[in-house]
Formats: sequence, structure tokens, C-alpha cells
Amino acid sequence: MRSSNARISLFDDVVVADPATPPPAGFTSATIGAAIDAARVTGRPLLLRPGSYDIANVDISTTTGSGRGIEIYCPAGTATLFFSGGNYGLRIAGQTGMTFRNLTFDGQNLDIPAYNAPTVITAAAGLVILDNARDATFRDCTFRNTVKTDGEPGGAYKAGLLCVNDSQPVVADCAFDNVDIAIWAFSSEILADGCSITGAKNNGIAVWGTVGSGGNLSVIRNNRINFVTSDYGTGANGNGIAVTWPMMSPSKTISL
Repeated sequence: MRSSNARISLFDDVVVADPATPPPAGFTSATIGAAIDAARVTGRPLLLRPGSYDIANVDISTTTGSGRGIEIYCPAGTATLFFSGGNYGLRIAGQTGMTFRNLTFDGQNLDIPAYNAPTVITAAAGLVILDNARDATFRDCTFRNTVKTDGEPGGAYKAGLLCVNDSQPVVADCAFDNVDIAIWAFSSEILADGCSITGAKNNGIAVWGTVGSGGNLSVIRNNRINFVTSDYGTGANGNGIAVTWPMMSPSKTISL
């Protein structure tokens, strides 16, 4: 059974979260979000011990964790963060300098409501959301199981990673499996390098809109994208890579 509480241990050079042990005094209501904040306050990286963690509406912002960016990591393939309900699993809002390494984010194919932000279409949702988050890095992470349910409307899609409002992440050597869309960027510039995307139900990588008046300098390279389908027509849907601009009519899409 997964535990939504995590034991948090502070060492000289790292903070350790353990999902299997009841939280000690001082962390009686601790969740993985509290563990992240505790590590950020100390300015130390957060090591997630092997196991399963629940995440729901976990926010990383400049008003929490002393506004510090840190690395959150685990030994490869040993820690899974399961979405347990809410508006998203994890959101980075305005915070810079966050790095995630070797983590698995699992949406469990649960309903996720559309995310409300400027220039984002009403059908876009995300398991992990970057909102005006710069200098964020995801390396060797896995995003899986964000497929639309039967009760969600046609044209509504859930991204493993949703980037909005001038976010600028590096997504390197990550795996996306059984997702509606792997990476969906709205008025954001992404570097997606060396990723593997398998079984996307709508698009592999989608970049929509420009950033201010300077165009969009996103870089998409060296990615492996296989078995992309679409249940909502062609054009901007059913592509390995889709680049659409501007976020107004008339729009134009380049699809690969």
C-alpha cells in the first residue's frame, strides 16, 4: 500500500524521504510536498528512497521552500510518484532552478481537469505543469498513463508535461509511455533531447504559440517517437511533432 506520508531525514548534504515509515514528530501531516519544501528550505537535494508516493496538487513556487531550486532524484527506476487526484500532480509556478532525475510520474489514467492559463486552450491538462518556470530540468524521468478517460470530452487531452506562460525547461533522455501528449508547450520554449515517446494518443510533442514578439526558439532533437494515433482528426492531431502558431486565427501548423 502506498503511503501519502513520508519520513523526512536531514543530513549534512542531502534530505531523504522514505515512503514506508510513518512521519516523525514535526512532520505529522507531511506529504511528498512537505518533503520537497523541507529540502528547499535547507538548500539541499532531496533523495527519494525506493517506493511509491502519492502526489496531488503539489506546488513548487517562489513563496514556498524559501524560494530555492533544488534537485529531486532517486536511484534509477526506484521511486514512482502516483497521481491520486486533483488539478495536477505537480506544478512548478515561477520557481527557477528545479531539477528532477530518475523519477517516474504515473497519472494512473485518472481524470485531470483543464489547466487555466493565458494562451492555453480550454482542453489542455497536465500531470506535471510548468507555469512560468525557467531553468527547470527533467533528466532520465518517466511519464506514463495520462490517457483520456471515456468520460472526458473529445479534443480534451492530458500531457505528461504541460508547459505554459514562458516556461523554459530542458527535457533530456526521458521516456513517455501511454500518454495523450508527451510534451505540450504553450507560449513556452522547450529543449527536448533524446527522449523516447511510445503510444501517444494525440501528439508526441506539440509546441503552440510564440513567446512575446520574438518567435519561438524551442529545440526538438534526437527523439524517438513511435505509435502516435489520434481520435480527433488530423492536422494538429496525430503527429509525432506538431508546431502551431500563432494562438489566434488564422493559425498554421507544421506537422511531422
